[in-house]
Amino acid sequence: MLNSTILTKKILSSMMAHRDGKSLLLGTMKIHCCPLLTLQRRNYASSFHQDHKAKHEQNIALLLNQFTTRWNDVTLRSELSLIRRKLVNFQQSFLKNDRTILSTSNIKQALQGSQYYLAHPYERKTVLQERQYLINQVNNMFQEAKMGACFTDNNMTESNELISQNATKTTRAKETTFDIHVFNMFFDIYIRLRSTEHVWELEQYMEQHNIKPNLTTLIFLTDACRIENKIEKAVQYYRMAVTKWSDTITLDTSYWNHLLSALALSGTDNMSKDTSNTALSVISQDNALLAKYFSIMIDSGYEPDEDTFRFVILGSRNIDDMMNTLDLMENQYGLYYLKCYDSISMFLANNHFDPSMASNLYQRLVKNRKRFKDSRSQTSFALDQSSAKTLGSTDDVSPTEQALEFQHGLKLELTSVFEHLIHAFIPPNNNLTTELNFDMILTIYDHAVTVEKLKPTSHMMEDLIDAYCRVGNMKEAWIILKRMKELKLFKNNSMRIHWKMLLSYKRQNDLKGASTVMKDALESRVKLNDAIIRLYFELFKDSDAMEPLVIFCSLIDAGFVNITQHRHLISIILSVYGNLKKKFGIITDQHLGRFEADDQSDLFRFQKISELLRERGIRLR
Repeated sequence: MLNSTILTKKILSSMMAHRDGKSLLLGTMKIHCCPLLTLQRRNYASSFHQDHKAKHEQNIALLLNQFTTRWNDVTLRSELSLIRRKLVNFQQSFLKNDRTILSTSNIKQALQGSQYYLAHPYERKTVLQERQYLINQVNNMFQEAKMGACFTDNNMTESNELISQNATKTTRAKETTFDIHVFNMFFDIYIRLRSTEHVWELEQYMEQHNIKPNLTTLIFLTDACRIENKIEKAVQYYRMAVTKWSDTITLDTSYWNHLLSALALSGTDNMSKDTSNTALSVISQDNALLAKYFSIMIDSGYEPDEDTFRFVILGSRNIDDMMNTLDLMENQYGLYYLKCYDSISMFLANNHFDPSMASNLYQRLVKNRKRFKDSRSQTSFALDQSSAKTLGSTDDVSPTEQALEFQHGLKLELTSVFEHLIHAFIPPNNNLTTELNFDMILTIYDHAVTVEKLKPTSHMMEDLIDAYCRVGNMKEAWIILKRMKELKLFKNNSMRIHWKMLLSYKRQNDLKGASTVMKDALESRVKLNDAIIRLYFELFKDSDAMEPLVIFCSLIDAGFVNITQHRHLISIILSVYGNLKKKFGIITDQHLGRFEADDQSDLFRFQKISELLRERGIRLR
């Protein structure tokens, strides 16, 4: 093959054209190529660069257009989509990263109940700042975009595809087309951010410009009612949907699920609570409103799905109604949903002590274990329990990722069910008169850990310790506590475990064991309060043991006791000190201090303890 040096004006001009029209200073260039270089390859390269140039010019035009009008159909919808995707990714990260969901009370106080901003304590400040930033950003977008807005009510005539085409044609227009789909994008983001005040403002703005809601809008408005616990308003929206808005809205099962999730809060005092994983504080023992609209749904011919029964069970707050609904779901409709078991077990654990019912639910769970399947779909709430089905799709997730996500979610749900079932056997309020079914507690725990291969949780092991303390088996209780620390499940910001162990030793009148509990609490840096400190020292009023004196000094050093604020403890300490003096036959303190440095006798220890007490400002008699 002949290699030659080719340098032609044609090639140079072609290369310069491929640089977006910019002139280049080219020197002598040697290109070694085949003389049979085809024209087709050159044309392909040329067309590629021309396409690139056209896209570049289009981007420049868009940027220039934003200097005259910041928001148009394309830029507004694109920016809203990006913000929504950011929120969805944030929520999904908690499922994929095995994040621990905080209790609802903490979320309510710090994060206004938003399940999309569940964070560990050290992340809350950053999360709140990000949330407020997004609220301000979206609100500013809306205020700017509506200045040059035109409004269309295209509920019945335009599809999403047609809207997208029309938006592309008006890219360079100086006004933004506000249709129901743009409003829904704003609704979606505001709901995710739990910014309901902006939802109501947006609704009023729609009414002013005669924009009728569609089904997605109705679902968002219902979700806003659920967030603020405005049950009457959610019912009002339903009545408007079947009358005033009937020409633009056709109800389906997805809407009924959102409505029932809002009605599940009826009769409770819980504001801003998410009904997906929350136990309800019951005010009334029935929920007639929920039962009424569930009957309307069935009588109207709508087919209930798993989420429908889930919210009906959660809102029933009556164990007989819950079990009847579970029978209806499984026997008549052939549906098996683990979250329904979770709701019932949660109710048994927190609101209704019934060990026999808990035992029946466990047997039923084991029997139907293989029937639980991944029920998440476009008609379910999927990963997004607060947005409409049309916006909560998981089509962009691969089947493998969906399977892994389901397996991960299934383990979390099973863990929650077994955790609640174990707690359901613990009598409430330290009730020791009720017989404890200890064998059933161990059976459930062993099944969860050995058969289901679930990781034990801190609540499971805490309930095991509680059960052992109730039956007086402190040896096993200490073994469980040691195992908790090895698994890093022990939390030193709670003293519940040490409180229960101390109560057990008090019932057994075991003062040495009580001192062991306090020593372990101090070594583990448990945050102690006045109640447990008072309980411990009251056990030693008539004692002549030296351990409470040493622990008293340690409590002062740790900052749990202040001698000026805890005068009631000083009398107990002086009483114990006097009993020790009588024990050793010491009349005055002058008898102390006559021992060798290597003396390990009890009297020598008593001398050292006396010195420690004096160093901490205790006036000994």
